[in-house]
Amino acid sequence: MDFLSELYNYICTANQNCQKTIFLSELKGKKRLIFDSQSWDVRIDSHILPLLLPRDVHYNYENVVDLLQMVRNQWADKDKVSTAMQALPNPPSERLELYFTTKFPRLLLTTYDVTLKHLEGEQSFKRFFETNYR
Repeated sequence: MDFLSELYNYICTANQNCQKTIFLSELKGKKRLIFDSQSWDVRIDSHILPLLLPRDVHYNYENVVDLLQMVRNQWADKDKVSTAMQALPNPPSERLELYFTTKFPRLLLTTYDVTLKHLEGEQSFKRFFETNYR
């Protein structure tokens, strides 16, 4: 979840350049692989949807970057969101990060692969790409 949050933060703050444009184009092109359908909101359980998609935040449900934004926003408030999810009549049995992994099983690996391909040298991702094999 930290990687996905860092990735969204990078997308928001990095300067517009050719490398970023190519990266974003490839990332957005992976939407069918990441959420199999026209929009990602249909993968979230209907009774949990209001918790994860507040009315004051507007997402494009057909966009991978907006899915990353939603995941980042929920992860930033993970304790509050997890508590609210457990208070529901039919709470999910898993923690927040496992809920997202279950609903979007290809999100992490797909975004990681695209990021590694285009942004391996970026300081923001150094800790995610370092290997500690000796």
